[in-house]
Amino acid sequence: MILNDLFLRYFEIYKTQLSHTTYINYVKNFEKHIKYSFLGNMQIKDITFLDIQLFINNLLDKGYKPKTCKNILSGLSVIFKVAFQLDLIVKNPCQFVKLPKFDNKVNFDYDVETQKKIIRAILKNRNKHYLFFLFLLHGHRKSEILKLRWSDIDFTTRTYTIMYENNKSKKNRLCYLSNILFLELHKLRLEIRLKDNDLYVFYNSNTNNHFTDLRHSWYKLLDDNNLPKMRLHDIRHLIATYNINYLKASVESVSNTLGHSSINVTQRYLTFNRKQALEVIENMFDSVD
Repeated sequence: MILNDLFLRYFEIYKTQLSHTTYINYVKNFEKHIKYSFLGNMQIKDITFLDIQLFINNLLDKGYKPKTCKNILSGLSVIFKVAFQLDLIVKNPCQFVKLPKFDNKVNFDYDVETQKKIIRAILKNRNKHYLFFLFLLHGHRKSEILKLRWSDIDFTTRTYTIMYENNKSKKNRLCYLSNILFLELHKLRLEIRLKDNDLYVFYNSNTNNHFTDLRHSWYKLLDDNNLPKMRLHDIRHLIATYNINYLKASVESVSNTLGHSSINVTQRYLTFNRKQALEVIENMFDSVD
C-alpha cells in the first residue's frame, strides 16, 4: 500500500472519530504537502526515517516554520501508527525525525492595568455577541463554545458540559456556571423563547448552524474600549497570566480552568512579568547595602 492510499483509508475510517478541526487540518496538510510529494507514492514498507527527514528538510528549505513542520510530522506519525496496527511496518519511522528547536510560546506582556481593562470590557460589553466573549473569559476555546447547545446546559444544577467531540481531551468536561453566566444565559433563553433544546446557543439563522467566526465583533469590542489588538485565543493567555502572576493562583488550578491535560501545557501560556525578575535582582542588591 502506498502512503496516499493509507491516508485516504484513514480519513474514511476515522472521520467520525476526529474533531472537525483536526479532520480538516489533516486533510489540508495531506492535500497540500503529502499527496503530490515523493512520499505520497512510496510503498509504506519502503519509507524510512531518512525519507521523512528529507521531506521535512525540504519543507524547512521552502520557508515553512518549524511549528508547521511539527504539525505535519504529527499527522504523518498518526498515519504510520495505523500502518503499524495493520502490520504494514514494524516501527514508526517518524519517531526518529529531528526538527529545529523553536519557541512556540506567545508573549502576553501587557501590564496589569491593561489586563484589568480587557477583563472589565468583556464583563461590561453588551454588543450582539457579548455572551460568547463572556464564555471565553471562563477559559474555554472558541470552538468549544460555538458548538455549545442548550441541551448541554443544566440550569437546575447550574452546570454545562463541553461535549467530548468538541474538546481536545475527547472527554465530556463538566463545568459550573458562574453567577453572571447563569443570569445572562437564563435571560437569553427567555428572550428567544427557546423551544428547541437542541439548538446551538450561538445559533446563526442565516446559515442554520452555529457561528464560525466572530473576530469582527471582537475587534470592534477592542476598538470601542481603546484596547490593544489581540487574538480571541489570547483571552486564554490573559486568564493564565492574570490569575497566576497577579492573583497568585496555582498553576494547577489555572490548568484545570483552561482544560489542559497537564500543567506543562499551561506553562506555555504564561508570560511572567519581566519587572518581577528585575525586582528580584534589586531586592538582592538592597539586602546587602
